[in-house]
Amino acid sequence: MRIYVRYWGATSLGVALDASGELQLAAPCGVADVLQAALRPTAFDEPGSEHYRIYEQKMRKKNWQAIWPKVHQAEQQE
Repeated sequence: MRIYVRYWGATSLGVALDASGELQLAAPCGVADVLQAALRPTAFDEPGSEHYRIYEQKMRKKNWQAIWPKVHQAEQQE
């Protein structure tokens, strides 16, 4: 079985093909952010922390909004 995982902000998605050829979706954090094209820091990315600094650097470096104009940064969830 091949498993593909895509990380998008705080959302992890896993897709696998089961024995009958059906796609199985694993979305432990849900799919709302993906469907809304929302990027947000994870719970580990507290403002002012090293994790948050890395998150901000990644957002600038990747510049996803230039590639996908509907992608937007969302507020961190509590």
